[in-house]
Amino acid sequence: MTCSICGRTAPCEISQATSRPWCKACQKRRARCAGCGRVGLIRGGTLTTPLCATCTRPDLSFWRGCPACGQHQLSTRSCTRCNLRQRLAALLADGDGDVRAELRGLHNNLADSERPNLVLAWLNKTAIASVLREFGTGQRVLSHAGLDELAPSKPIEHLRAILVATSTLPSRDEHLARLERWIARTLAEHGDPGQRQLLHRYAVWHLLRRLRQRNNNTHATHAQVVTMQRHVKAAIALLDGLATRSRALADARQADLDAWLTSDQACHRREAGHFVRWANRQNLTSLEFPATRWHGPTRTIDTETRWAHARWLLHDHTLNPVDRVAGLLVLLYAQTPAAISRLTLEHAGSTGHQVHLRLGCEPVTLPEPASRPRRARRPKNLPLAVPRRPPRPADQRLPARRTPTPARTAPRAEPHHRTVRPRHRTSRRRPRPAARHPHQGRCRVATRLRRRLDHLRRQLQPPQTSPRRRRQTGTSAHR
Repeated sequence: MTCSICGRTAPCEISQATSRPWCKACQKRRARCAGCGRVGLIRGGTLTTPLCATCTRPDLSFWRGCPACGQHQLSTRSCTRCNLRQRLAALLADGDGDVRAELRGLHNNLADSERPNLVLAWLNKTAIASVLREFGTGQRVLSHAGLDELAPSKPIEHLRAILVATSTLPSRDEHLARLERWIARTLAEHGDPGQRQLLHRYAVWHLLRRLRQRNNNTHATHAQVVTMQRHVKAAIALLDGLATRSRALADARQADLDAWLTSDQACHRREAGHFVRWANRQNLTSLEFPATRWHGPTRTIDTETRWAHARWLLHDHTLNPVDRVAGLLVLLYAQTPAAISRLTLEHAGSTGHQVHLRLGCEPVTLPEPASRPRRARRPKNLPLAVPRRPPRPADQRLPARRTPTPARTAPRAEPHHRTVRPRHRTSRRRPRPAARHPHQGRCRVATRLRRRLDHLRRQLQPPQTSPRRRRQTGTSAHR
C-alpha cells in the first residue's frame, strides 16, 4: 500500500484519525506542525505540510488523553514525554527521591527536549545510565576528573559535551586534556625508568608548555594534538632504536643515528630531528640533526588572502602562464600538485570563446580572466600538456628484444665489388632502453610544480628580519 503521508510503498495500517493508510515510520515521525507550529507526532497531512493530532482532527471528543499530562493521543497509556520524566527521576534522584541542585539544569533541558523519544533511547543505554545514576547518588564526583576516570569512549565524550552544553560542567580545552591523558598513558607503558623520565621532560615540560604559550589561552586544535603525538612517538621510536644497538641517548654516536635513520624500522624521521635538537640544546647528547627550513605559509590562508593571490595570478602578465594556471587551480579549485601533474590536453577543450577543463566527472567552464593564460601558449613539458601514454599489453610490459629480420628470397641487385664484412664481427646495436615506470614522468612534473608553488609563496610573504639584526640595529641607534 502507499502511505498517505510519505508517499512510499510499504506495509501500512489504516489510521483511525484520517481513515487513510500510513506506514510504521510515519507513526513514529515527529515534525513541526504546519498548523499550530508545535513539534510533535505527525497524525495527518504530508511531509511538506505535516499536521499534529488536534490540527488533523479538531474534534477533541475523538481523542484520548495521557493519564499524566492529558496530551491528545489514541491510547490511554503514558506519553513519551511522561516516560522520559520518569526515567530522568529514576536516574538523577538521590536517596530521598529529589534531584540534586547540580543536576537540575541537565534534568530540565532533557525533559523539555523537542524529541523526547531520542532522549529516552539515549538514556536507556547501559553506559550512560550507569554514569548518570552514579552522579545522582553521589558515588561519583560530578566533574571532569570524575569522567576522566572512566575508560575513554564516544558515549562518555558525548555525555561530557551534553553536561557542558547544559552548564552542568564548566567548559575546558578538550583537545589539550585528551593530549595530556594520552601522554600520561603512553609514558606509563614505557618500561625503562630512565627513558620514561627523559620522555616526560620532553613531552610535558617542553612540548605541552610550548603549546600553551603559543595558543595563549585559546583552545588547541586537532591538528596540533596530532603533531604533538607524532613528536612523542618519534622520540620513543628513536630511543627504542638506540636501545636495540645497546646505546643510550647520552653515549650514542652520530653513526648510530645515521644507521637508525637508514633502517627500515625508523619512523617519523622528521619529528625525531626535533627531539635530537632539543636534547642537544639541553646538553643531553652530542648528536646533530640539522633542521630543514620551511619557506611556505606558516598558517592557514584566510579568504581575503586567497582572493588577493588569485587576483595577482590573474592580472600579472610577467609570470609564466604555466605557473599562473597551476596556482589558480590550487587556489580556486583546490587541486593538489599531484592532481595537476596528471592533467593532459585531453582534459582541456574550448568551444568558441569558452575554455572547459575536466577535473572530475563534469567539465568546468573557466572564467574569462582565468582562461587567458590557458589560451596564451601551449606548454610542452608542463601541466595540461603531459601526454598520457597508452597502456601496454600484458605481454609487452618490458622492452622486448628485436625480432630477427627474415631472410630475403630474391637476390640482391648489388655490385660485385662490395666489401663483405667478416662473420665473427657483431653489428653495432644501440643499447636497449631501461624499463621506465609509467608514473615516473608525472612524479617529476609534480615535484617541479611543488617547487614553483613554493617559489610563488615565498614571493608573496613579506621579508622577515632576524632578531639578531634587530638587536644590532637597536644597539647602534642607541649609541
